[in-house]
Amino acid sequence: PQHRQIIVSGVNGYLPRSRIEVDSLLQKVPASPAIEGLRKIGVSYLVFHKKLILFERENVLEAMRGSPDLHLEFEDGDVAIFKI
Repeated sequence: PQHRQIIVSGVNGYLPRSRIEVDSLLQKVPASPAIEGLRKIGVSYLVFHKKLILFERENVLEAMRGSPDLHLEFEDGDVAIFKI
């Protein structure tokens, strides 16, 4: 099944400027300016894949849970989904 949603950080061999800008914002989550930047480009949800952490950052999931800009919508053993 297809979810038919716009994905802003998928994988592909071409890196347009917009992808670099989005990646820069994602690296700063859960900082409020990063969340606001994502909101401005139309992002509604962030999906945190617990088993696919590429760059270790101390307590990023816990920081996302505590962010006033993010609202935890769903969580299980593999993912946490936050509404912006």
